[in-house]
Order: sequence, then C-alpha cells, then structure tokens
Amino acid sequence: MRPSALSIVLLLFVCGGLLSQNKEQPSTWGGARFGMTEAAAKTLFGQTVSRPSSDEQLVNSRDAYVGAIVKPVDLHGMSGFASLIFGTETKRLVQINLSFQLDKASSSERRNMLAGLLKEDLSGKYGTPISTENCADGVFSCGMTWRSVGQTIKMDILGGNNPLMIIVLYRPVSDKL
Repeated sequence: MRPSALSIVLLLFVCGGLLSQNKEQPSTWGGARFGMTEAAAKTLFGQTVSRPSSDEQLVNSRDAYVGAIVKPVDLHGMSGFASLIFGTETKRLVQINLSFQLDKASSSERRNMLAGLLKEDLSGKYGTPISTENCADGVFSCGMTWRSVGQTIKMDILGGNNPLMIIVLYRPVSDKL
C-alpha cells in the first residue's frame, strides 16, 4: 500500500512542528539563552552569579522575578551588573537587564562618551537601531532599540544629555513588543 500525498504532507507538517518546538533559542548577552533554567544560568556564569538581595528584587510583576545577579559586568570602564529575570510559571529566562551607574564625579563629556561607546558596540553587533529617542536638552530618558535573531535589545540612557545611568534590556521577540 502506497502512502497518499496527503498523508506525506501531514507527516512532514507534524515533524516540522516538533522540530520547531525543540529548536534552540539563539544566544544573547553573555552566551545566555532565553528559556534556560536558573541552574543552567548558574552553570554558565559560574562564580560571578549570586542570589539577588532584597533590594535587587525590583521586578514589579507577578509574572517574573529576578532569579540571579551577575556581577561585576565591566564595559569600557563602566562597572555594573546583570539581572537575570525568570518567568514565575515557567522558571525560564525571559529577560536580561544590564545596569551601569555612571560616576557622577566624571564630566558630562566622559559620561556621554561612555554611552556613545556602548551604542557603537550594540550597533556593531546588531546593526542600525530600529528606533531612536533623541537625548535633547531637558529630556531625562532617551535611548534606542535594536532587533536581532530572536531578541529585542533596548538601551535606555537616564539623565538624557547628562547620563547618570545606562540600562540595556534583552528580551525575546514576541507579539507583545
């Protein structure tokens, strides 16, 4: 008995669906992958990962929690940390927040230069931003957004043209964005 064309198409459709469910997520910051467990994150980041303190548990959501903190994160002379955020139901990585507090004693020019270097790094890796909010005089928050394979990267500069803090958010691409 020969299989019909319809049964072959149905079989290919089912196999394709199963393969796409098992497809590994692309890596994001630090080699992390959206959907990874806390245990996998601890293995990946080793000695630099710790449980968040109570003041580092600043996720205002019932759907997510900060499961781990990676520190230090040093970039262009900026020292910061990464918050690994996991889904409450799935216990899987859903977002990464990098936070860099800029030295207030540094000149505004130096802080702008550091923000510019980080923007250049992200643009070099992810291409031209898909949106940009200009840091004009009097604007407290500005930034830009990139899209890359399976993720959205958003850089926020707090303090506008006199940066005080830089936050970079990595999220998986979804219909909500």
